[in-house]
Amino acid sequence: MRTFAQYIVEEDETYKPPAAAAKNAQQAIDWKKEHGDDEVTAMTRTGWIRAGQLADREELSFDIVSRMAAFARHKKNAKISPEHKDEPWKDNGYVAWLGWGGDAGVEWAQKIVDQKEKEKE
Repeated sequence: MRTFAQYIVEEDETYKPPAAAAKNAQQAIDWKKEHGDDEVTAMTRTGWIRAGQLADREELSFDIVSRMAAFARHKKNAKISPEHKDEPWKDNGYVAWLGWGGDAGVEWAQKIVDQKEKEKE
């Protein structure tokens, strides 16, 4: 069980996303700007906020990092589906995967979460 002091320190810690995660998120943002809301229909408002944070390489709280790690459940979207190979911005799953940092972002987040879990043992 964590002490109050440990809880406060964990909440104050921030993490800078890797450049590769920022690049992936920026790709999703660029497609949205280039092709508009009619063609890029992926992600919720929260997803687009996350993409912006990642693209700007903002310092993220552990809570946000853990949400990114949980996005691993969407790993099946890491590849463009065949029907969208010529227009990847129309593949909602793929755009969302990139918006949340892609492989680089999700794997980075999972490493941080795993390390925190080890520290608690």
